[in-house]
Amino acid sequence: GTFGAAFSGKGRQPVRLAWLHPDCLNAAWLEPNDHAVYVFDDQQIDADGWGIKRILFVYETLLELPVEIHRGPTVEILATLARSCEGIVTVDSPDPWLRGRIAELRQVVSVEVKPGPVFVELDGAVPRNHTGELKRFSRYWAKAERKLLA
Repeated sequence: GTFGAAFSGKGRQPVRLAWLHPDCLNAAWLEPNDHAVYVFDDQQIDADGWGIKRILFVYETLLELPVEIHRGPTVEILATLARSCEGIVTVDSPDPWLRGRIAELRQVVSVEVKPGPVFVELDGAVPRNHTGELKRFSRYWAKAERKLLA
């Protein structure tokens, strides 16, 4: 298939498997030898309650990127694809489902998690609950809006 072709050729540097997910639908962080993949996972789609419009948006976005698209169980697919490369690289996400898949993958393959893009640098702390999540989005937005619209 097309994936195997990414690893052929003498003298090439080892290829990293670059996992794009809903919180990193861009190629700006990819390196030239990365092989980008996206997995539509029915478990994630069901758990997050995706509608057809969101699925279509993600799919159409992926069509604009140099990415191989798969459907199925994320960990199984990525672990299988990663056997032919030096590891997996992805971008951090606050999504508990994605963090769970990263933890599962780390049990079987090397996974590098790059920091996600910063939306806005805030002055001072934003109130958070005991799990580190924002207490109120409105408090965050009040601080962010001042910075963004300044």
